[in-house]
Amino acid sequence: VERRVIATSGTLGDRFVVTEGVAPGDLVVVRGNERLRPGQRVTVAGTGAAPGAGG
Repeated sequence: VERRVIATSGTLGDRFVVTEGVAPGDLVVVRGNERLRPGQRVTVAGTGAAPGAGG
């Protein structure tokens, strides 16, 4: 796990549009992130990605 600064350009429905700070193929923690520490290993529980995400 590594903490990153991201930039957003608004929202699309109930989702944020991320414009900087995440590269294709990166995974993003969206739940439980307040308990994470730098360098900690995590297990992916499910994809949950929006259709077309990651491109």
